Amino acid sequence: MKDRPDIYIKKLKSKDKEYSERLSNNLYIRVYPTGSKKFYYIYRNSDNKQRKIVIGKYDEVTLADARQKVTEFNALRQNGIDDIKTYLDNEASLIKEELNNTFEKIYNEFVNEKWEVGKNIDASTANRYKKEIEEWVLYAIGNKPMSSIGKKDISTLILKRAKSSPVWARRLHGLLNRIFRYALSLGYIEANVVSSIEMNDIVKRPVTVNFQAITTEPYFTNLCKAIYKNSNLTTKNILKFMLHIPLRSKNAISLKWNYVDFNEKLLIIPRDEMKVNNVNLNDFVLPLSDEVIKILKNQEKLCKDFGLFGDYVFPSLKNSESENSESENSKPKHIAANTINEKLREMGFNKDLNYQRSHGFRKTYSTIIKNEKASKFSFEARELFLDHRVGNQISLAYSSGAMMLKELKEIASWWSGFILERVENQL
Repeated sequence: MKDRPDIYIKKLKSKDKEYSERLSNNLYIRVYPTGSKKFYYIYRNSDNKQRKIVIGKYDEVTLADARQKVTEFNALRQNGIDDIKTYLDNEASLIKEELNNTFEKIYNEFVNEKWEVGKNIDASTANRYKKEIEEWVLYAIGNKPMSSIGKKDISTLILKRAKSSPVWARRLHGLLNRIFRYALSLGYIEANVVSSIEMNDIVKRPVTVNFQAITTEPYFTNLCKAIYKNSNLTTKNILKFMLHIPLRSKNAISLKWNYVDFNEKLLIIPRDEMKVNNVNLNDFVLPLSDEVIKILKNQEKLCKDFGLFGDYVFPSLKNSESENSESENSKPKHIAANTINEKLREMGFNKDLNYQRSHGFRKTYSTIIKNEKASKFSFEARELFLDHRVGNQISLAYSSGAMMLKELKEIASWWSGFILERVENQL
């Protein structure tokens, strides 16, 4: 039959009962007593049963659009899809699911499934990354379906972040890449658009600035003497401790008494609190010299004398002075890194070769022991004293063994002796 034109539909009048008119192959118009009209696609399936699919109201769907739908439905049948309605319902369900799989939803799922705080990520890092996502990502693409997020969306975010911090722009790229890789693995998306963004093309590589620290004489001797002469109750023992035990500032200031084994003369810090928080590695274990034990015993007495004995080895005096000792929140917090730096600044270690801050004690140790005893102690042991891991899996396993612990004990003893020689002027 010849296809009916639009004017034919317009002339169709309502009757007491609804009726249908064929417009072309498989395309029908249904006229209702109210005067409304609807397009239908009518066909017979493989069982010769008639099937009817509503295309839409005549006032809302044009005749041309209805014919386009007929073409699409015929193509589905030619491709072996017999039950068009079920197929369309499934497609609609998939689209709805895809729209619901927003970045924020998948990000939260990633955090819950992949982050095990205390095992594969420490609490401070997790909180910092969450803050980064909340401040720089969610406002822009949080409600977007993951499948609709393009490379341009991501590069725009990263470029904006790079204006305030190129370093964090790179970290954000790495975090987003892990989230999108997770989404790809679970079938939420078909491609990881983040992995194809070459960071060096859009963000300048940050210049690495090494921490300044005292590494030569006579400045090191002056540093040792000044620290041992320091009588400030808050900082005197932590400065001595950091001079002998070059932990990262974060680990030193938050050191807890239950990490100190006075009987075995060992410091044992849980792996999840270290920068290298690989769950496959043992806790950080470091032998303590007699001088360090002496420093810690003195600190223990000081804390008890002033009512500051709690979780932390180096509590803050500021927090405890104004709080009720019976309050749940009255336990003193640990000292702040800035308090240590202010004291070093006050002591005059502020310029060029005579510059020292809390983060510099690691470089001080590393440089001096390399120059003084590079041949006596193995490179692996010198680095492990800083919790730096080197080598393959075999050497990493060795680094946890008794032989390495023996060498670490020798380093601890030598390093404390080296410091005390300068304090006592026995050069």
